Amino acid sequence: MKFYGRTEEIAALQKHLDLVKETAASRMVVVYGRRRVGKTTLVNEAFRNVDVTYLYFFVAGSGKEELMARWKAKIVEVFGLKRESNISSLADFIAWVMELSEHRPVVLVFDECQELEKHEPGFYSALQNIWDQNKNTSQTLLILSGSVLSAIKKIFGDHSEPLFGRPDDFQRISAFPVSVIREIAQDFNPELSGMDLLLTYAATGGVARYLELLAPTTQFRYDDILNFIFGRMGGTYRDEADIYLNNEFRAESHIYQIILWAIAQGRTKRSEIQDVVKNTNVSPYLQRLEIFGLIKRIEPFGSRTETKHRFEINDLFLKFWRLFVMGNFDDINQNQGARVVRRITPLLPEYLGHVLEQWFRQELLESGRWDAVGAWWNRKGEHEIDLIAVDEIDKRILFGEAKLDPKKFNEIKLRMKAEAFLQVNPQYRSWSMFFRGFSPEDMLKETPSIEERASQ
Repeated sequence: MKFYGRTEEIAALQKHLDLVKETAASRMVVVYGRRRVGKTTLVNEAFRNVDVTYLYFFVAGSGKEELMARWKAKIVEVFGLKRESNISSLADFIAWVMELSEHRPVVLVFDECQELEKHEPGFYSALQNIWDQNKNTSQTLLILSGSVLSAIKKIFGDHSEPLFGRPDDFQRISAFPVSVIREIAQDFNPELSGMDLLLTYAATGGVARYLELLAPTTQFRYDDILNFIFGRMGGTYRDEADIYLNNEFRAESHIYQIILWAIAQGRTKRSEIQDVVKNTNVSPYLQRLEIFGLIKRIEPFGSRTETKHRFEINDLFLKFWRLFVMGNFDDINQNQGARVVRRITPLLPEYLGHVLEQWFRQELLESGRWDAVGAWWNRKGEHEIDLIAVDEIDKRILFGEAKLDPKKFNEIKLRMKAEAFLQVNPQYRSWSMFFRGFSPEDMLKETPSIEERASQ
């Protein structure tokens, strides 16, 4: 699959290299994000056509001695040295590269950097000393990339850790924005339908590797996506969530699994989640899931209190996997994938209706024309509005409903719900108001001005 998007991220990394050259001093950048989001591809692409010595080293998967042998041989080759250094520690290896960069800029990348300490206890303390002593006399752009967010936050975000305060920048790499998801899917399938795109979004969450898995086999066609996920070729896709959660949460991953299942099933209040997770206080687990971006707290739009908040799974891939894949492993392993598809097909429309709401909330926020986007519900649950967006500059407010069948959109009912919203949020009464329905076919279009697609 060709490279898509990431223009801002690439520009930021290249700017750091420019600063290394301009200041003749080294810089440290941490690139992090969930597994399979495309960090390695991004870093490689950023320096693919740049005239600079580029050194990429993958940390996981080998023992220290093997790593050192390969890495030292690479340095000898790239720099044209007559012999290898006799260094034996990973930290001294970085010092060696920094010394070699005194007169020529070097980009030095360690992928899965959280593994370095496992290979060499005390590595980060040693790196702190080496970095502080050499950064102003060398020209190394040190990029430390990692996908285990808990480890990255501890290494660089804990005040007691030696590398705290050392990075010049943190680049968090997220899933693709909806505009890029649409571009990828339409490139592979020029006849893409709205439902094709909706299921693509629901099953991948815009994560680069999952899109790459689906692309050649399914061309992002609805039925082919389901047959791939639950068929013989979908093993890599199906195994991803377990690997991801086990890497992040280790021995307690089963508790996080239960919490994610509860939220996916519609138990979105803390008290409802606590009822499912017996004998364990769920609050610290919910907090950790929030920190890692796997869930998010949502409140009624315009709410002035947190007492009404709900939790929502922020990672659509995990949500889809938890609802439709995990509970069907036995049947899939017995080559009953086709029956699984038949069983879940009637359940998908209700679920995809909620995903459709998320797509348009995300699209409007990413458009840059709205200051805040959310959903709203009243205390008794009598009125719910799928989408509200506000433009503080031009004093505009949009009320929207997402429907799989556009014929079911009822503007009169939406206006009645909007009136209930305005009764508790009267500050918006004088604003320009817009009302519209959103359907899967609207996903295929780039967002034009709302005035062209909505009624006042």
